[in-house]
Amino acid sequence: MGQGDRVSYTISPVTKTAAGLSVDTVAAVTIGPVTVTSEGNGKIAGYFNRGILLSQFMASRLGAKRTKSDLVKLKTTLEQDDSHLRRFLMGQLGERLLSLLDQAKKGKWHVYGALYELEMTR
Repeated sequence: MGQGDRVSYTISPVTKTAAGLSVDTVAAVTIGPVTVTSEGNGKIAGYFNRGILLSQFMASRLGAKRTKSDLVKLKTTLEQDDSHLRRFLMGQLGERLLSLLDQAKKGKWHVYGALYELEMTR
């Protein structure tokens, strides 16, 4: 999913019954379609990345029977600047941040920021 895509969301209540969990499709609500955008009210924008630690995406990518070797291979893959997985995990936040840094470099701007857990060689 990226900027400009059209998406819909369905929210369904899930209740616990004697037989287990049950999805209430009658009470489900669908929202959308809406256009995916990071733009807010013209003064603010929101960008997100895709986290790696304990994410459902990474758990499914590595599989239930992952080994230490799988984790080492993942780390090696993420250390490559041109890694498709790395670009995917950076998401819109990484794209926008790199774009702003390139713009600042060309304009010889000073950049001040507070970044949490950011480690890149670029």
